[in-house]
Amino acid sequence: MGSLSNEFKEEVKERIDIVDVISDYVQLKKSGKNYKGLCPFHQEKTPSFTVNPANQFYHCFGCGAGGDVFSFLMEIEHITFFESLKMSAERIGMEMPNQSERQKQISNIRDKIFTINNLSARFYNYLLLEHEIGNKALQYLKNRNFSEDDIKKYNLGFAPDKWTALYKFLNNKGYTKDEMVKAGLVIKKSEQKFYDRFRNRIIFPIFNSRGEVLAFGGRIIDDNIDQPKYLNSPDTIVYDKSDNLYGLNWAKNQLRKSDSAIVMEGYTDVLTAHMNGIENVVASLGTSLTKKQAKLLKRYVSRVYIAYDSDTAGAKATLRGLEILKDKGLTVKVIKLPEDTDPDDYLKSKGREKFLNLKEKSLSLIEFKVDNIISNKELKNADDKINTTHKIVDVLAEITDPIEREVYTKKIAKKVDLDNTILYKEVEKRREKFKNKKSKNKRKKYNNYNNTSSYSKENLFKNIPEIERKIIKAYIDYPEYRVFIKNNVQKKHFINKITKKIWSKLISLEKNQNINKLFSEVENEKLKNIFMKLTVAEKSEIDKPMLKAYLSQLKKNYRYRYKFQLYKKLQKTDISLENLNSILISYQKLFSG
Repeated sequence: MGSLSNEFKEEVKERIDIVDVISDYVQLKKSGKNYKGLCPFHQEKTPSFTVNPANQFYHCFGCGAGGDVFSFLMEIEHITFFESLKMSAERIGMEMPNQSERQKQISNIRDKIFTINNLSARFYNYLLLEHEIGNKALQYLKNRNFSEDDIKKYNLGFAPDKWTALYKFLNNKGYTKDEMVKAGLVIKKSEQKFYDRFRNRIIFPIFNSRGEVLAFGGRIIDDNIDQPKYLNSPDTIVYDKSDNLYGLNWAKNQLRKSDSAIVMEGYTDVLTAHMNGIENVVASLGTSLTKKQAKLLKRYVSRVYIAYDSDTAGAKATLRGLEILKDKGLTVKVIKLPEDTDPDDYLKSKGREKFLNLKEKSLSLIEFKVDNIISNKELKNADDKINTTHKIVDVLAEITDPIEREVYTKKIAKKVDLDNTILYKEVEKRREKFKNKKSKNKRKKYNNYNNTSSYSKENLFKNIPEIERKIIKAYIDYPEYRVFIKNNVQKKHFINKITKKIWSKLISLEKNQNINKLFSEVENEKLKNIFMKLTVAEKSEIDKPMLKAYLSQLKKNYRYRYKFQLYKKLQKTDISLENLNSILISYQKLFSG
């Protein structure tokens, strides 16, 4: 953040009420000294989302999301750290101080581009609805079941068939050529020649989740013209097409409510779905989902249905998207449309209920992969059947659940007219090959973890011994005991690696120093996650005698471990006299101190 001081960030964090901010998005209820609610980042029925106002942290014990007010705003609003800081400062009436010239320039151009985009959307919408130049485009939309109310709701517009219509409009508003180019709305041909990017096209503004215009998509109104059917804004300082979803601003509430998203390909697909009352629909702003878009979807839902066009390109894009979504831990299904149709066509010709029936019959990832392998193949030729079956075996062998694997094997054996027992044996053989390939990597992984449990966020927390958690928690919650704990505890007393790292960080805290500053300096995400869990956990009532008992137990555990290590060394038959003497001295020191 350059010259924006840490002091300013900390002051914003100190002055802002994290409970007040999060309450704008989550219904919170008091629970002891904390607040609880349903997590906005995953679907749940029992509240596991906790906000700790004393330390200005939040943490979800269900999905692991957590952090401070800035990270909450970044995640929920899908904005940068700078934007979250600015948003928080404005909320409490603080001005952003001491920005470098570079930061001021970036901030100003972002603000100007948002303003230019919003003005341009209004300009295009006005030409479509109020000016005769937009009559043809308006009739085109009406012929496709868009009413004027729909056009207003989705802020559709029209870019006229003129080289400099928008350029002149924005120029009259005082914006420079450079700003228009940076917004992606005007193209620079030479030092003196600039022209509009969008001409003679219906305009679809692309919004972020807060309803601000990020970019635009334009569709030709005459399919006979030799031009790309769709033209989109380039990536800009405010827009990255790989990290946004068209329609998210209208769909986000229904996404959370239904815990599912339907991903389509085009703007009109999305709008037609919404106009038919199917409101958990977004588009991927391209023919294939990206990892960033999958991560964005996971913030809202746990299930995703893909409803791309039924052509070959659509099938390939679907397959890529399914793998990306699966890798992000989402449940994925495919809504299979009839040949040569897209969601827009199908909804208009068949209606909402028929589309929802297709959704009910949607294919799983495995079924779609197999369908893709055997599509348009007669399988009467022996070679074709053998090659196809081997490909299917590879797909079935990827299924880890044995019951699921058996069910799919039986189902697909019928489909390809094969004996179920033979197919199942081939699948199991293939799985053995997969296991052998993975075994070397697994051994390396286990060695790296020194035979400890899985390094997941949940296990990391559970693997911390209770006595170590209590002492760390006491150090966090009771500043008045910090000196006493520090004088009686050493890093070697902890057995857990994570606890050792947290302790190393904690002992740098002054007696009355706020934990927030320390948290902001932790860069390791796993460590930060444990830190948050410990911080937001309910504060236990601890007095000095109880604390002494905890410390005594910690040291007792340490002595027992150390004694066991010495005992193991004494078991060695080839121990030298010098080493034996050293072990005995260590043993004596252990119980004399």
